[in-house]
Amino acid sequence: MKWNSRFVLFLLILLPILFGLFFNLNPQSRLVQDLWKKVETSKNKQDYSSILSAYKTINQLMPWRTSDAIVIADASFQLGDWQETVETYELLEDSDLSRSDLYQLAEAYWQLNELETARLVWQKIRDLPDNTVEDFEQLVQVQQQHQDWFGAYETLLIWQREHPQDNSFYYALGLSQIIYDPESAHTSLTRAQERQNQQVDKIKQFMTALPDLVEEKNSVRRLMIAGAVLSQQNEWAYAAAAYALVVRTVPDYAEAWALYSNALYYLGQDGLKALQTAQSLDANATLVRAISGYYLRRESLYTDSLKVWEELSDEEPDTPLWLFESGMTYALAGNFEDALTAYQKAAEINETDPYYWRELARFCLDYSIGLDSIGLTAARKALSLDPNNSDSNDLMGWIFYHLNDFVSAERFVLKAKNLAPNSALIHLHLGQIYIQQNKLEAAEENLEKSIRFAQNDLIKEQAERLLSDFIKN
Repeated sequence: MKWNSRFVLFLLILLPILFGLFFNLNPQSRLVQDLWKKVETSKNKQDYSSILSAYKTINQLMPWRTSDAIVIADASFQLGDWQETVETYELLEDSDLSRSDLYQLAEAYWQLNELETARLVWQKIRDLPDNTVEDFEQLVQVQQQHQDWFGAYETLLIWQREHPQDNSFYYALGLSQIIYDPESAHTSLTRAQERQNQQVDKIKQFMTALPDLVEEKNSVRRLMIAGAVLSQQNEWAYAAAAYALVVRTVPDYAEAWALYSNALYYLGQDGLKALQTAQSLDANATLVRAISGYYLRRESLYTDSLKVWEELSDEEPDTPLWLFESGMTYALAGNFEDALTAYQKAAEINETDPYYWRELARFCLDYSIGLDSIGLTAARKALSLDPNNSDSNDLMGWIFYHLNDFVSAERFVLKAKNLAPNSALIHLHLGQIYIQQNKLEAAEENLEKSIRFAQNDLIKEQAERLLSDFIKN
């Protein structure tokens, strides 16, 4: 009897386990297992729609978990469902969110046009403990891409505080200070000059402009000067920041809206809304019309663009800029005869300005039109007006290169290099000249410097290709 009672007790314990193994008493368990398998398969295929569907079903059958919510938010983000992304992340505590989660949340807010909330999330990222130099660099880039200019400046200041031994932020900080704190910009740009070989020429120009910025007491005029200085050195993100602050301060300033639109274009962003604002405020302003002409040309509406330049030229016949813009537009439209005429007229209006002679020569070079006559004469004229201009000397040398006079080409480009030793383009030209002269060691040295000093991928890639094709093989 004692053995029987033990056997019965054993069966009572074992039977539920056996039933669970051989009979599906809980159909939900099998469903959940199938759903998890579907999730894993969908992850491998990056099928975010299926991931989202499976997770939502799982969470109807099982208690909610933080990890599930994060996966649902991520899948919603990948599908561009910004509202679902925000609503799911908002169910969680800040401490549950990784840096990547916070970036997604900020982007979702931005896409929903909740701009201030997006900026607050970037501030949370900025205030995370143990931010590395790379973390700060990424955040500044994201803030600038989303036009959170002042937020990016604040991040740079905290970057400086958290990593005072790092010198990589000083150039960006100096440019931001040109806008927000010009009196402090000199110190930052000086520190940047100590390490930024490729930016040294730009830094010199900024240093030259700083006294005028510091002395200007009118904040709007100071910002307009800052925007112009930054634009001239192709620092369009910071120029856009300056103009954005102007239009926020003086929202009916048509010219500032137009300049802001132009800066956004150079950043690869949509500046049409800003341009339309400028046009609605003062469509007859010369600057607004000119930037409208640029916009039309970028959209390949050459006839409409030419109409703008012709009207401006008729109103201001002594201004060579409008003829120059006409020439550029004619050239893009494929009308090289009228383009040449316009470039020549622009140069002749003010014969003492080397810029337009240089551009006439560059047009002849770019389109192989009268290079050994009109182009060469224009380049000589520009050089005679400003013998120590690095661009003029480089252009003259490059024309001789295309005329197969490599000795003369070397002479002028070497002088250009001495005038602008950190120019990637000049080193690229010199490297190409030395390849033609079979001076491969000198070519290699200059091409490597071109790569080191390059500020755009086009020059860098060309120098790398020449090294690979002619030097390294």
